[in-house]
Amino acid sequence: MRLAKAAAERESAKGEKHAALTTSRGRTYKKVVIKGVDEVGVKITHEYGTARIKFSELPEEFQARFGYDPSRAKDLLEREKNLESARARASIAALRANAGLPATTATRPTATKPKTTRPKTTKPKTTKPKTTKPVEAAAAPPSDNAEVQAMVAKIAELEQFIAKRRPEAEAFQEKASDSEDQAFKGIGGAGGDPKVNQKKLKEAKDWRDKADAVYAEISTTRVEMGQLRRKIKTIERNSKKK
Repeated sequence: MRLAKAAAERESAKGEKHAALTTSRGRTYKKVVIKGVDEVGVKITHEYGTARIKFSELPEEFQARFGYDPSRAKDLLEREKNLESARARASIAALRANAGLPATTATRPTATKPKTTRPKTTKPKTTKPKTTKPVEAAAAPPSDNAEVQAMVAKIAELEQFIAKRRPEAEAFQEKASDSEDQAFKGIGGAGGDPKVNQKKLKEAKDWRDKADAVYAEISTTRVEMGQLRRKIKTIERNSKKK
């Protein structure tokens, strides 16, 4: 009966006018018209716009009249928060798609080889004395072919180039992602759907273009290194035949 009475009071309150309404925080709304009542509080229009006043901020007579239940109000606020978050994500995804961007901010994946595990094998211990080989015997002697030596030096130079340029590309990629996040910041919030920050969006594209340019240089460099290694193998194979 209490819930039914509260529901009837909430329905009958629509359109009710009040000269002023003061909350527990001391804020006063003037020329108030009640537009609706739910588990959380009262929705009103006033002389400067609209508002939703929570029951916890309303006088006790309002709380008693409309059947305020703190636990039910908390549950409804949580559901509204989750719904608002889902709408925000959907709004951002749609805007990113219209801008030609992936639905979520992603960084360039780092190529990693799948790890493989080999069964551990135990070798029987032997009492043979350990022998050590000189360090020189472990490494293959350098080629005495001048052409091969020049190509080996070039490969080392190219490897240093890649090691230097890769962090630059990753930094550009990170700046692009940060700019994209700023471009869509605040989209889908409770205060409305502000426009995408086009300036930040352009800035993100510029950073991403720089990153792609560096990655292209790295890719070209890797191709060049592969060609040099194949030439070295060909020279060494031909020298063995002679």
